[in-house]
This record gives sequence, C-alpha cells and structure tokens, in this order.
Amino acid sequence: MRILSSVITGVTLAAVLSHAPQADDDVIFGNDVAGSALAIDTGLSNSYENLAAAQPAPVKKEPGALQLVLEGVAMSIPEYILGVAKHEGSHALAVVIVGGKVTGMDLIPKMYNGSIRFGETSWQGTFTPAQDAFVDMAPKITDLTVMAAYTAALETGFYPENKHLQLLLLVVATSAWVDFSKDIFTKNPDNDTVKAWNDFGITTESQRLPYRILWGALAAGGAIEIGRGFYKLFKHGKEPPKDKNRASVDVSIGPAYVGVGGRF
Repeated sequence: MRILSSVITGVTLAAVLSHAPQADDDVIFGNDVAGSALAIDTGLSNSYENLAAAQPAPVKKEPGALQLVLEGVAMSIPEYILGVAKHEGSHALAVVIVGGKVTGMDLIPKMYNGSIRFGETSWQGTFTPAQDAFVDMAPKITDLTVMAAYTAALETGFYPENKHLQLLLLVVATSAWVDFSKDIFTKNPDNDTVKAWNDFGITTESQRLPYRILWGALAAGGAIEIGRGFYKLFKHGKEPPKDKNRASVDVSIGPAYVGVGGRF
C-alpha cells in the first residue's frame, strides 16, 4: 500500500506541475526579466564615467611675478635694438616712398648738439614740406600702428592666454609707446616732431599746444591699454567655474528594484 500510495502521489504532482504556468525567468528585477539587471550595472558605469569627465582639468602652473620681471628685463635688451632699428627703418622707408635716397643708417647711440641720439638715418632728396614732415613723423606712425594693433588684440579676444606670449607683446607695445610719447614736451629743434611742426609753420608753443594735447591724449590711451595688459599679466588665473550640472550616482536600491517573480 505504501508503494501504491507513493506512486499515486508522484503521478499527481507530475500532472500538477506539467499544467502549471511557467515564468519567463525565475528571478526578475522590478517586475522585469533578470537580464534587465544588466541595465543597473551599465547605468552605474556610465554615471561614473560622466562623473570623471565632469572633473576640472588640472590647472597649469603659471610663472611667478619675479620670473616674469626677469624675463621682461631679458627681452628688453633685444627689443631696444629692434626698437631703434624700427625707428630708423621707418625714416628710411618713408624716404624711399617719397622718392629720396637713403645714404646711411646708424644704430649706435651718440651725443649730438648736447643730447643723445639712439640712432641716425641720413638721406638725400628734395621734398615738399608735407613730404619732409612725413619722413620725420614716420616712426610715430609706426609706433601708433603697433599700439593700435596691441589694443585691438587685447579688446577683441585675440589676446593669448600664455603668460610668456603676453609678456612678449607687452614688451613690444611698451617700446612703441615710449618712442611715441617721449617727444610730447620736447622743444629741441633737432627733434623729429619739432621739425615736422616747423615744416608747417607751427613754431610757437601756443600754436603747438593743441597738438601736444592731442599727442598726450593718444599717449594716455596707449598707457591705459598697456596698463590693462600688465594687470592681466600679473593677475592670477581665475578659479574654475563651479559646474551646476555635476554628475551624480544614484545607488539606491529598494523593493521596487529587486523582487522575486513567477508563480509557484
């Protein structure tokens, strides 16, 4: 009887199990198939990757003030030579433009009539007063062009972020500004500016005053822009902006995410 009872029980269980509905899988997450659990791992991986990408890039160490000053001093030596060559070269180019002949150019400083000359250009030709004034004022035109180019770069976003390049531009611009501004108050008859005024009959200080004021205004404008450049040069870099959309990782797991499904 026990054997028969066991056989009947086994047959009954087999019949019940053969007709019972089967779940798609034994274990599901959030009432989905167990394979969807991979989405959690993928989501966490992507979140960590986004978090790593959101971290600010390492900030490069900027040169200190002392280093920049020493570099500026070192740059000023060759810039002095280039500045004198630019000044005298502007005279020479202007002479050629108006049809004259350049007979010599000297870049060595020397005393002349009680004042120092950093360079000298000699030429031959017969010029009108306007042409003569153009030749005398050619270096100032070059200086003003350099200052205008520097101002444009600083104000229009073409200014480099590299401190060494900023310093190089400042040295060149400052050299042009010094050459442009040094004649504002001079009365030396051998000075280029005074000679240009004399070519047009502007011989008294009352006549020259409006031109000196205009000259000073242009020099002041250049000084302001160069001053802004020095401020930018020695200013420490800004702190990286805070990212309001920082990536976050949600690792909360609750009953809605993990469950056991199927019918038993």
